Amino acid sequence: MPPSFQMIPPRAQPAAPIASPKLSRPTRLLITTALSLSLWYGLVQGTALGYAQLRDLLDAPAEAAPGQASRAPAPARSPATRAARPDADALRQEYIRRLNAIDPVVTATVLAPDAAASRGDAPSGGAVPGSVGRPAEAMPAPAVDTEGDAEGGTTRDIVLGMLQEFGLVSSRSGGSLSDNQLDGIVGGQAAPDGLAAASGAATEDEPDPQLDALNRVLVEGGGLLLPPWTVELQPEGRYSYKGANGLLITQQNGQNSVMAHSADITKYEAAITGRMGLPWHSQVELRVPYTHVSEESSVGASNSDSSSSHGLGDIEVGLSHQLLRESGWIPDMIGEIRYRAPTGDDNFGNDALPVGSGFHGVTGRVTFVKSLDPVVFLGSAGYTANFEDTKEGFKIDPGDSLELGINAILAAGPRVSLRTGFGLAFTSEAKVDGDKVSGSDRTEGVLNVGGAVVLPGKNLLDLGVGVGVTEDAPDVAVRLALTHRF
Repeated sequence: MPPSFQMIPPRAQPAAPIASPKLSRPTRLLITTALSLSLWYGLVQGTALGYAQLRDLLDAPAEAAPGQASRAPAPARSPATRAARPDADALRQEYIRRLNAIDPVVTATVLAPDAAASRGDAPSGGAVPGSVGRPAEAMPAPAVDTEGDAEGGTTRDIVLGMLQEFGLVSSRSGGSLSDNQLDGIVGGQAAPDGLAAASGAATEDEPDPQLDALNRVLVEGGGLLLPPWTVELQPEGRYSYKGANGLLITQQNGQNSVMAHSADITKYEAAITGRMGLPWHSQVELRVPYTHVSEESSVGASNSDSSSSHGLGDIEVGLSHQLLRESGWIPDMIGEIRYRAPTGDDNFGNDALPVGSGFHGVTGRVTFVKSLDPVVFLGSAGYTANFEDTKEGFKIDPGDSLELGINAILAAGPRVSLRTGFGLAFTSEAKVDGDKVSGSDRTEGVLNVGGAVVLPGKNLLDLGVGVGVTEDAPDVAVRLALTHRF
């Protein structure tokens, strides 16, 4: 007998085992689900509240000028940028001073021709008698009527010319600015990128809204479809681990012994997914995985065993369609049908680990999307029908699955998004030749957190972590994906 084994001598009259209270499986699942949902709700509410407070501090709007209370707020700017830009009065005074230094006659003619003509101070040619030759300092700066736009547009022309000289408005498109846009610019209310957009000049680094991190993650999660003929290619890697440790009582030579027992299953999966948008609000998707599975088990300190398998996994193809559009409290609804082919080796009849399910499967899923700025909620419900097949002379039905999930995605910025969610999957008992296999049903609950960031070149880097909260779920799972849009 190895010295690491501790022998327990047999007893003449074994004591009766003491029964320990144990919760039923549905009760444990209910308690675990309630705790997980409470944790998820707290994370979402805390993240949303913190983001809202931070946004209020950074994007506090400036006090509205008189007469502008009813105007819609312009895009927010950082405090440093707002403080560095001169206001309308300062720009106007600088422009008047520069004109005075050039020619007082021109200044009087350009700034207030209508007022000068009405007082009889200027002849029909627009010159002011007695002003030629006087020093610029001796002539007071004429008053500029900020309400002159309604009469002759004089102040508007001055401000446009002033903005053009400062390089804030393009000289070719400055005349097309509306009064609201002009007021926002001279008041220092528009962001520098917004100025070029308001003046008709396209910005090279302005991101496409369809390439925002939030929209890209929604496409991955099945809550948004690609535009027609738009293609995405997504290589990804997944890692999952599931372990079990306990004590094992064995009998050797008529004597019982207690030894430590452990079993660890590690799974690596590399997959590539292709998506393409179709007309009529539809999308097609193809996923091809390659899987490596390893298992290590040990009994005691000197008895251990390990095995591994790798190969092509089950190929999946899916078709999605937009069923409803969000309107008021009605969410978006997207339907999906997915087929799974048993291309992976199931290894029935041998001791190798399976890399595929070994059965054909069809999944129907409905996803609901509701946006409550800055958070988007996704709820999904799916049912997978696994078809019966003959394996080694036995008719085996692996059982169907019901999947439920809820996720919340926070738009932390145009290039960053954060998410959290919870998913449950219930699989019914398997059948062999029509007879149910007791204990073959599974309940998998996983709490997910993750984030995504948009990289240059229409790329999206996505990282997600899942933690199992039920006995049948993996202890931990990590996913890393890089999506490129063509």
